[in-house]
Amino acid sequence: MDIEELLQQKKRKLEELKKQRLAKQQDLLSQLSSSEKKDENNTKESDSEYSKLEEKPLVSKVETREADHENITIAIPLNHKRSDLPQSTVDVLPRLQYTKNTDTTELDEDVDFSLEHLKKQIERDVEKRLRKELEEKFRKDFDKAVKSLESLKYIQTEENLLSEETTESDTPNNLKYPNTKTKQITLCESDPARFLTLHDDCICIWKKKESDITFSDSIPLYTKTNVAIFDSGNSGKIITGSESGYVYIFDLSNKSHIRSNIQLSSIVSMYQSSGSLIVLTLDGNYAMLAMNLIDVLNPVVNFFTSLEYKTNSEVPITHENIVISASQFISANNVIIALLTGEVVSVDFGQRKLSVICNNADSSYKLPVMCLSYSAGKIIILGLDHTVKIVSATTGLNLFKTEDLPDLTFLAEWMTPSLVVTCSVQNVFTLWKLQNEKMINSKLTDIESPTDANLTLVSSIKALDATTLIVGDLKGKVYTVNVNY
Repeated sequence: MDIEELLQQKKRKLEELKKQRLAKQQDLLSQLSSSEKKDENNTKESDSEYSKLEEKPLVSKVETREADHENITIAIPLNHKRSDLPQSTVDVLPRLQYTKNTDTTELDEDVDFSLEHLKKQIERDVEKRLRKELEEKFRKDFDKAVKSLESLKYIQTEENLLSEETTESDTPNNLKYPNTKTKQITLCESDPARFLTLHDDCICIWKKKESDITFSDSIPLYTKTNVAIFDSGNSGKIITGSESGYVYIFDLSNKSHIRSNIQLSSIVSMYQSSGSLIVLTLDGNYAMLAMNLIDVLNPVVNFFTSLEYKTNSEVPITHENIVISASQFISANNVIIALLTGEVVSVDFGQRKLSVICNNADSSYKLPVMCLSYSAGKIIILGLDHTVKIVSATTGLNLFKTEDLPDLTFLAEWMTPSLVVTCSVQNVFTLWKLQNEKMINSKLTDIESPTDANLTLVSSIKALDATTLIVGDLKGKVYTVNVNY
């Protein structure tokens, strides 16, 4: 339960207690009214008794004031006057001053004033008591909520980044392995042995040790995330772009995060330059944010509709549904994007220029691009039409012969500038060697069959180095494959 829900519950409870307080006040007022009527009846009864007492010639007993700390009762005949009594008796007799005139206006005003004052005093006392009870109850509930939040924070902060001495056998006791689809694998530029995997519900941090990898940390995700990268200035921070259009920065050390003030459409790619973050969205919008995620260095611009961008006639800027199916940043000023209609476009932010580097104009139908991968001026274009193209990232010219694949291949990755690995939906990995403008293939037999590696469908691949390939599947399993050539 978060703090907002807790505060809402406390607000409802306070409203209920307020209603109870008003009901108690009404009960007290009704009791006061009944007590007033009872006092009037008692007064009438005392009047009638007094009248009867005057009619009877009896000897009255008068209780005198205290004299020498003793109460003296003296019988006085009713037919004697006070002047006829001895002086010693007169001295101890009290002077009776009986006044009864409830019909006077002054007495009525005094009685009404005293009752009104009494009502107000009772109301204030009741209100103070109820307020005190409410404050005590609220304080108890608030303290309880704070303790629960502190305990949750304590549990999260215990999951700190594991040290270099942590062994793989200790990891399962502290961290939970992912069990959802591996959507993306990203390397850490400052530490080549570290990489992250993006899943549907978390981000996992891994570290390579000798010939194996170790699960070192994780970040829970509560919103759908499309892309995640390491902060180039601090490898202990992770930057993510969400489906909702917000950018988040997670701190691994204290398990905290901040969110961008600006909200865009669905984020598909990000690139971090010195002191800034370039964000690309699904519909072609981009913005440049400061690393505090508060300041917007460059406002949101759509390079397909902005008049500042010069285009050639082949760019489909008038298409009704412009959707980016894949993207690959080359530098802070250049990004390669593939559209759902099959075109691959190079965008130059510095020169405000769009140019098509691949177009399926000769095809009777257009299919989207599944994957883009860049290395050393060359870009792999993997299409849904079962073709693999390697073209120049600047001119778009084919550098090697286009290969038609018998199986549906949806993943491609550079191992070296002359080696490419592809993966099909049957989990068949193929190593392509680039020689004499041709792509020569050879199957990687060690992971050719899904049963051999205990795999479900592979969902993401990334080259950790020239001989190590990281593989993730739909169930969240992550492992490495040695590529021999």
